[in-house]
Amino acid sequence: ALSSLGNVPVVYMTALDGWVHDRFGTGWMLQTDALSAILFVVVALFVLHKVNAARAQGLAADNSRVGQNCTNAAKASFSCRLTFVRTNAAFSASILR
Repeated sequence: ALSSLGNVPVVYMTALDGWVHDRFGTGWMLQTDALSAILFVVVALFVLHKVNAARAQGLAADNSRVGQNCTNAAKASFSCRLTFVRTNAAFSASILR
């Protein structure tokens, strides 16, 4: 049932493209399709930036309690990287259960 949600964007874009084509022609339909793709890529990048920023703050808060400073990826120690990998593995395992 959850995989059927992947069809929703296809249905809406097909309806939008059909409406624009009938009203304004083929050229505008192609431009609308391209502009909507660019818009959604920009929105996705913005959301990913916000998620990564919140995640970095959460990791910094967790590591400050332990006494480690893992906010700078270039200077992060091996133990910081290992903690990050273990946390991601535990999270992935909890999702897959």
